[in-house]
Amino acid sequence: MNENKISVRYAKALVMAAENNKLLPQVATDMVEIDNLCRNSDDFTVFLQSSVIKTSLKVSVLTDIFNKKVQPLTLNFLILLAQNHRESKLPDICRDFNDMYREKQGIASVVITTSFKLTDEIRKNISQFLQVKTGKKIELSEKVNPDIVGGIILRIGDLQYDGSIANQLRKIRENLIRKEIFDISNK
Repeated sequence: MNENKISVRYAKALVMAAENNKLLPQVATDMVEIDNLCRNSDDFTVFLQSSVIKTSLKVSVLTDIFNKKVQPLTLNFLILLAQNHRESKLPDICRDFNDMYREKQGIASVVITTSFKLTDEIRKNISQFLQVKTGKKIELSEKVNPDIVGGIILRIGDLQYDGSIANQLRKIRENLIRKEIFDISNK
C-alpha cells in the first residue's frame, strides 16, 4: 500500500472524528504540538520507528507523555496508531492532518524564498496580494537563499512560481545552448 495513502487515510479519519465530536480546533492544536515533538526530538522519532519496542510499551509511553496534555480523542488516536503498528507514520499523519485543517479553515500555506530578509511592509503587501488572489487567509513563511540572486520563489501548496534571477539565467543559458545545437545541426 502506498505509504502516503496510509497517512492521508488516518489523518482524514481523525479530522472526521474531531468534527463529529466538535473538537476540531482543539485536536488541531494537539496535532501541531505532536508534529513539533516529532520534528524536534530525535529520541521520540526513534521510539516511534523502533520495531523492537513492544506495542504495549509504546501504548504505555504514549499515554504517559500525552495524558492530560492532549484531548482524550487525540490520545485514543495515538494509542490506535500504536495498536495498528502505524506509529511510525505519525509525522506524516500530523502533516496531512494539519494540511486538511488549514484547508477547512480557508488558510493557504505559502512559502516565499528571496535572496534577502523581507521587511514587514513587503511581507504585509505580499500577504494582502495573495489573500485577494486566492480568496484565502495566508499563512506566510519565509526562506532566505542568496543563491537565487534576486527575485522570488513562491510556493502555494503544491504550486511553485520561480521568478528568481537564477532561474531566468538558467533558462537563457538553456535557450542559447539549444539555439547553438539547432544552428550547428542546420549547417
